[in-house]
Amino acid sequence: MNLVLAPSKQDYWSAKLSVLTMTLTGILTAIHHLYRFGFEVIVPAVIVIALPYLLMRWFWRGGKWLAFAAYGIFTALIILRFGISDGFLDHIVKFLGGTPIHFLPESPIVGDLLYETTGILSFVASTFAAYYLYKFIRDTLRVALPDKS
Repeated sequence: MNLVLAPSKQDYWSAKLSVLTMTLTGILTAIHHLYRFGFEVIVPAVIVIALPYLLMRWFWRGGKWLAFAAYGIFTALIILRFGISDGFLDHIVKFLGGTPIHFLPESPIVGDLLYETTGILSFVASTFAAYYLYKFIRDTLRVALPDKS
């Protein structure tokens, strides 16, 4: 099933800002994990950075439900995994003086300025990514599924 798109400036900007904030989240997450694990995570890092753009491009070229769903699901998973479970539950909680919740073994570089800063910034970027993902989904569905009342 194809979404019927008549992109307005608002629709375009919500999509553009969604991809931009997801790319920023991906870059910060990549720096964070490359610093911790080294170049063994370069392929997943490139995927996390590039895939949101590629999925959005696929969606805008064809307006397919599959591309729309794939973009939404992939970005939501990145936001949940790296923004919430790593950025917030580990780095923000630790920064605020709480006991962090770890999903990976404790890192030997805990407390390192770059490591902690990129963890915190991953959460901050992912909150913007979540907001613009919501706006993109809302704007797209408004155009594709107009109110029939």
